[in-house]
Amino acid sequence: MGEPMVKSLYKALKLLFYFDARHPEWGVSELARETGLLKSSVYNILSTFEACDLLQKNPQTGKYRLGFKALELGNVYRNGNDSYELIKGYMDRISGAVGEEVHLARLSQMEVVYIATSSQKFHYSIAGYHTDAHSTAIGKVLLAHLPPGELETYFSDVFAKGVTAHTEHTITEEQAFRCELENVRKQDYALDNIEHEYGVRCVAVPLYNSKGIVEQALSVSGPSPRMTDEKIKRCLELLQTCAADVRQRI
Repeated sequence: MGEPMVKSLYKALKLLFYFDARHPEWGVSELARETGLLKSSVYNILSTFEACDLLQKNPQTGKYRLGFKALELGNVYRNGNDSYELIKGYMDRISGAVGEEVHLARLSQMEVVYIATSSQKFHYSIAGYHTDAHSTAIGKVLLAHLPPGELETYFSDVFAKGVTAHTEHTITEEQAFRCELENVRKQDYALDNIEHEYGVRCVAVPLYNSKGIVEQALSVSGPSPRMTDEKIKRCLELLQTCAADVRQRI
Protein backbone atom coordinates (compact mmCIF):
# COMPACT_ATOMS: atom_id res chain seq x y z
CA MET A 1 0.00 0.00 0.00
CA GLY A 2 1.34 3.40 -0.99
CA GLU A 3 1.66 6.52 1.13
CA PRO A 4 -1.69 8.32 1.65
CA MET A 5 -2.05 11.48 -0.44
CA VAL A 6 -4.33 13.27 2.06
CA LYS A 7 -3.11 12.30 5.51
CA SER A 8 -5.95 13.98 7.40
CA LEU A 9 -8.50 12.04 5.36
CA TYR A 10 -6.50 8.84 5.86
CA LYS A 11 -6.53 9.40 9.64
CA ALA A 12 -10.29 9.94 9.61
CA LEU A 13 -11.01 6.86 7.52
CA LYS A 14 -8.77 4.73 9.75
CA LEU A 15 -11.10 5.65 12.62
CA LEU A 16 -14.06 4.45 10.59
CA PHE A 17 -12.36 1.09 10.07
CA TYR A 18 -12.43 0.45 13.84
CA PHE A 19 -16.15 -0.23 13.48
CA ASP A 20 -16.38 -3.94 12.67
CA ALA A 21 -18.24 -7.10 13.69
CA ARG A 22 -16.23 -7.38 16.91
CA HIS A 23 -16.65 -3.70 17.82
CA PRO A 24 -19.92 -2.43 16.29
CA GLU A 25 -20.08 0.55 18.66
CA TRP A 26 -17.51 3.00 19.99
CA GLY A 27 -17.69 5.92 22.38
CA VAL A 28 -15.49 8.95 21.84
CA SER A 29 -13.36 8.29 24.94
CA GLU A 30 -12.98 4.59 24.10
CA LEU A 31 -11.84 5.29 20.56
CA ALA A 32 -9.46 8.00 21.74
CA ARG A 33 -7.83 5.53 24.16
CA GLU A 34 -7.65 2.85 21.48
CA THR A 35 -6.07 5.09 18.86
CA GLY A 36 -4.06 7.51 20.99
CA LEU A 37 -5.76 10.49 19.33
CA LEU A 38 -7.09 13.49 21.21
CA LYS A 39 -10.73 13.20 22.30
CA SER A 40 -11.50 16.47 20.53
CA SER A 41 -10.08 15.11 17.26
CA VAL A 42 -12.03 11.87 17.58
CA TYR A 43 -15.22 13.76 18.37
CA ASN A 44 -14.82 16.07 15.36
CA ILE A 45 -14.17 13.16 12.99
CA LEU A 46 -17.06 11.06 14.29
CA SER A 47 -19.41 14.03 14.18
CA THR A 48 -18.46 14.64 10.56
CA PHE A 49 -19.17 11.00 9.69
CA GLU A 50 -22.49 11.32 11.53
CA ALA A 51 -23.38 14.36 9.41
CA CYS A 52 -22.67 12.24 6.30
CA ASP A 53 -24.83 9.39 7.67
CA LEU A 54 -21.83 7.06 7.73
CA LEU A 55 -22.25 6.88 11.50
CA GLN A 56 -25.20 7.33 13.84
CA LYS A 57 -25.57 7.56 17.60
CA ASN A 58 -27.22 4.79 19.56
CA PRO A 59 -29.77 6.67 21.70
CA GLN A 60 -29.53 4.03 24.45
CA THR A 61 -25.74 4.03 24.84
CA GLY A 62 -24.73 7.39 23.39
CA LYS A 63 -22.07 5.55 21.38
CA TYR A 64 -21.54 5.67 17.64
CA ARG A 65 -22.34 2.84 15.23
CA LEU A 66 -22.40 2.52 11.45
CA GLY A 67 -25.13 4.46 9.69
CA PHE A 68 -27.35 3.80 6.70
CA LYS A 69 -24.85 5.25 4.22
CA ALA A 70 -22.37 2.52 5.21
CA LEU A 71 -25.03 -0.10 4.42
CA GLU A 72 -25.75 1.58 1.11
CA LEU A 73 -22.07 1.56 0.15
CA GLY A 74 -21.79 -2.10 1.10
CA ASN A 75 -24.72 -2.96 -1.14
CA VAL A 76 -23.24 -0.91 -3.98
CA TYR A 77 -19.99 -2.88 -3.65
CA ARG A 78 -21.80 -6.21 -3.66
CA ASN A 79 -24.08 -5.32 -6.58
CA GLY A 80 -21.09 -4.01 -8.52
CA ASN A 81 -19.20 -7.26 -8.04
CA ASP A 82 -20.11 -9.09 -11.25
CA SER A 83 -19.03 -12.45 -9.83
CA TYR A 84 -20.96 -12.20 -6.56
CA GLU A 85 -24.26 -13.81 -7.58
CA LEU A 86 -22.44 -16.59 -9.44
CA ILE A 87 -20.20 -17.37 -6.48
CA LYS A 88 -23.03 -17.05 -3.94
CA GLY A 89 -25.04 -19.65 -5.88
CA TYR A 90 -22.14 -22.08 -5.62
CA MET A 91 -21.72 -21.30 -1.93
CA ASP A 92 -25.36 -22.15 -1.23
CA ARG A 93 -25.08 -25.44 -3.12
CA ILE A 94 -21.84 -26.45 -1.38
CA SER A 95 -23.28 -25.61 2.04
CA GLY A 96 -26.37 -27.67 1.25
CA ALA A 97 -24.26 -30.62 0.09
CA VAL A 98 -21.90 -30.78 3.09
CA GLY A 99 -24.00 -29.17 5.82
CA GLU A 100 -21.28 -26.71 6.85
CA GLU A 101 -20.58 -22.99 6.56
CA VAL A 102 -19.09 -21.64 3.34
CA HIS A 103 -17.29 -18.29 3.33
CA LEU A 104 -16.16 -15.84 0.66
CA ALA A 105 -13.37 -13.45 1.66
CA ARG A 106 -10.57 -11.18 0.48
CA LEU A 107 -7.68 -9.29 2.06
CA SER A 108 -7.98 -5.76 3.38
CA GLN A 109 -5.11 -4.07 5.24
CA MET A 110 -3.44 -7.51 5.37
CA GLU A 111 -6.39 -8.98 7.29
CA VAL A 112 -9.10 -11.31 6.07
CA VAL A 113 -12.43 -9.55 5.53
CA TYR A 114 -15.43 -11.78 4.91
CA ILE A 115 -17.74 -10.80 2.06
CA ALA A 116 -20.47 -13.42 2.37
CA THR A 117 -21.49 -16.57 4.24
CA SER A 118 -23.74 -19.49 3.31
CA SER A 119 -25.09 -21.77 6.01
CA GLN A 120 -27.93 -24.28 5.99
CA LYS A 121 -28.11 -24.34 9.79
CA PHE A 122 -27.65 -20.77 10.96
CA HIS A 123 -29.36 -17.68 9.57
CA TYR A 124 -26.54 -15.23 10.07
CA SER A 125 -23.59 -13.85 8.17
CA ILE A 126 -20.12 -12.74 9.20
CA ALA A 127 -19.89 -10.40 6.19
CA GLY A 128 -17.66 -7.49 7.14
CA TYR A 129 -15.89 -9.41 9.90
CA HIS A 130 -12.11 -8.95 9.97
CA THR A 131 -9.65 -11.47 11.35
CA ASP A 132 -6.01 -12.54 11.20
CA ALA A 133 -4.82 -14.03 7.93
CA HIS A 134 -2.05 -16.27 9.28
CA SER A 135 -4.31 -18.58 11.29
CA THR A 136 -7.11 -19.17 8.77
CA ALA A 137 -7.18 -21.38 5.68
CA ILE A 138 -8.76 -18.63 3.61
CA GLY A 139 -6.12 -16.16 4.83
CA LYS A 140 -3.27 -18.49 3.93
CA VAL A 141 -4.64 -18.89 0.40
CA LEU A 142 -4.92 -15.14 -0.08
CA LEU A 143 -1.46 -14.45 1.34
CA ALA A 144 0.11 -17.21 -0.76
CA HIS A 145 -1.11 -15.51 -3.94
CA LEU A 146 0.01 -11.99 -3.13
CA PRO A 147 2.62 -10.46 -5.45
CA PRO A 148 6.10 -11.12 -3.96
CA GLY A 149 6.61 -7.48 -2.94
CA GLU A 150 3.30 -7.31 -1.09
CA LEU A 151 3.99 -10.60 0.66
CA GLU A 152 7.33 -9.29 1.90
CA THR A 153 5.55 -6.19 3.16
CA TYR A 154 3.22 -8.49 5.10
CA PHE A 155 6.15 -10.28 6.72
CA SER A 156 7.96 -7.05 7.59
CA ASP A 157 4.94 -4.99 8.68
CA VAL A 158 2.76 -7.66 10.29
CA PHE A 159 4.45 -10.98 10.93
CA ALA A 160 7.73 -9.56 12.21
CA LYS A 161 5.88 -7.67 14.94
CA GLY A 162 4.50 -10.92 16.32
CA VAL A 163 1.26 -12.68 15.41
CA THR A 164 -1.32 -14.15 17.75
CA ALA A 165 -1.22 -17.84 18.66
CA HIS A 166 -4.95 -18.49 18.79
CA THR A 167 -4.31 -22.15 19.66
CA GLU A 168 -1.21 -24.28 20.19
CA HIS A 169 -1.50 -25.26 16.49
CA THR A 170 -1.17 -21.70 15.14
CA ILE A 171 2.00 -21.17 13.10
CA THR A 172 3.80 -18.15 14.54
CA GLU A 173 7.40 -18.77 13.46
CA GLU A 174 8.26 -16.92 10.24
CA GLN A 175 10.25 -19.60 8.42
CA ALA A 176 7.64 -22.23 9.22
CA PHE A 177 4.91 -19.94 7.90
CA ARG A 178 6.87 -19.20 4.73
CA CYS A 179 7.10 -22.96 4.16
CA GLU A 180 3.37 -23.26 4.82
CA LEU A 181 2.59 -20.64 2.16
CA GLU A 182 4.91 -22.36 -0.31
CA ASN A 183 2.99 -25.60 0.22
CA VAL A 184 -0.28 -23.73 -0.28
CA ARG A 185 0.96 -22.40 -3.62
CA LYS A 186 2.05 -25.87 -4.74
CA GLN A 187 -1.15 -27.68 -3.79
CA ASP A 188 -3.46 -24.71 -4.52
CA TYR A 189 -5.47 -25.06 -1.31
CA ALA A 190 -4.97 -24.45 2.40
CA LEU A 191 -6.04 -26.06 5.65
CA ASP A 192 -6.75 -24.67 9.08
CA ASN A 193 -6.24 -27.56 11.46
CA ILE A 194 -7.63 -26.01 14.65
CA GLU A 195 -5.26 -23.06 14.19
CA HIS A 196 -7.71 -20.19 14.51
CA GLU A 197 -10.34 -21.56 16.87
CA TYR A 198 -10.51 -24.60 19.12
CA GLY A 199 -12.68 -27.36 17.68
CA VAL A 200 -12.86 -25.92 14.14
CA ARG A 201 -11.23 -27.13 10.92
CA CYS A 202 -11.35 -25.40 7.56
CA VAL A 203 -10.30 -25.90 3.93
CA ALA A 204 -9.97 -23.07 1.39
CA VAL A 205 -9.19 -22.55 -2.29
CA PRO A 206 -8.23 -19.44 -4.31
CA LEU A 207 -10.64 -17.94 -6.83
CA TYR A 208 -8.71 -17.03 -9.96
CA ASN A 209 -10.21 -14.63 -12.47
CA SER A 210 -9.72 -15.03 -16.23
CA LYS A 211 -6.36 -13.22 -15.96
CA GLY A 212 -5.09 -15.69 -13.36
CA ILE A 213 -5.25 -13.14 -10.52
CA VAL A 214 -6.48 -14.11 -7.05
CA GLU A 215 -8.44 -11.44 -5.21
CA GLN A 216 -10.95 -13.65 -3.41
CA ALA A 217 -11.06 -17.11 -1.86
CA LEU A 218 -13.65 -19.65 -0.72
CA SER A 219 -13.63 -21.88 2.34
CA VAL A 220 -15.68 -24.49 4.14
CA SER A 221 -15.44 -24.66 7.92
CA GLY A 222 -17.03 -26.78 10.60
CA PRO A 223 -16.55 -28.53 13.95
CA SER A 224 -13.47 -30.74 13.91
CA PRO A 225 -15.38 -33.95 14.87
CA ARG A 226 -17.45 -33.55 11.69
CA MET A 227 -14.64 -32.19 9.50
CA THR A 228 -12.84 -35.51 9.15
CA ASP A 229 -10.09 -35.98 6.57
CA GLU A 230 -12.62 -37.68 4.30
CA LYS A 231 -15.06 -34.77 4.59
CA ILE A 232 -12.27 -32.26 4.05
CA LYS A 233 -11.47 -34.09 0.81
CA ARG A 234 -15.11 -33.92 -0.32
CA CYS A 235 -15.34 -30.23 0.54
CA LEU A 236 -12.11 -29.55 -1.35
CA GLU A 237 -13.45 -31.27 -4.48
CA LEU A 238 -16.61 -29.15 -4.40
CA LEU A 239 -14.63 -25.95 -3.83
CA GLN A 240 -12.25 -26.76 -6.68
CA THR A 241 -15.16 -27.43 -9.05
CA CYS A 242 -16.63 -24.06 -8.14
CA ALA A 243 -13.27 -22.30 -8.55
CA ALA A 244 -12.71 -23.84 -12.00
CA ASP A 245 -16.11 -22.68 -13.23
CA VAL A 246 -15.70 -19.20 -11.77
CA ARG A 247 -12.33 -18.84 -13.52
CA GLN A 248 -14.01 -19.52 -16.87
CA ARG A 249 -16.76 -16.97 -16.25
CA ILE A 250 -15.14 -13.93 -14.60
